[in-house]
Amino acid sequence: MLCIQSIARWSKGILRFSESHAVEYASHIITNGSLVTEKNVALLEGSKISNAQVTIDGWGDMHDKRRPSRDGKPKFDLILSAVELMAKHGIEVSIRVNADINNLSDYQKLADYFQGTENVYVHIGHLRDYEALPADIFRCFDCEGFSKAEYEIFEKSGYTIEDLDNIFSKRRMFCGACTENSYVIDDRCNVYKCW
Repeated sequence: MLCIQSIARWSKGILRFSESHAVEYASHIITNGSLVTEKNVALLEGSKISNAQVTIDGWGDMHDKRRPSRDGKPKFDLILSAVELMAKHGIEVSIRVNADINNLSDYQKLADYFQGTENVYVHIGHLRDYEALPADIFRCFDCEGFSKAEYEIFEKSGYTIEDLDNIFSKRRMFCGACTENSYVIDDRCNVYKCW
């Protein structure tokens, strides 16, 4: 979102090319949500960005502690508003909660908060410690522990096995490296096959 004007400019060219060559085009963005405004959402819509992934790593202070903003100000409420704004404009928002032992219960708070909100889907991600995260904030699960916690959340949610098809079909963020015709474009217009 720091380069939203560039995204809008590049998208115009990509859309012209796609239309003139009858190529199906879809675009997604990953954002922390802090720069989402009415004006920026209009630019996203005009750029045919139909899906946004927003990571919210806890409820309230938990999120702000785990994802501190550059200016040091809390952003949790601002991010909730950003999600609601994008959803209101028809942009599907996939909220990813990177869960560990300390914030696992916040996943359910977020899921409950957005329950019934059209175009918003909350899913859980396995937080892994690759660089010695501060132990007072983060306590990562091992794979077995995360699988067990994820299963328990699923059981408590009241979902049935049949619901899995719908839940997973809404999660459109995936690894482009494994997908034909999927590319990542950075702020300098470099093109990559993987994040």
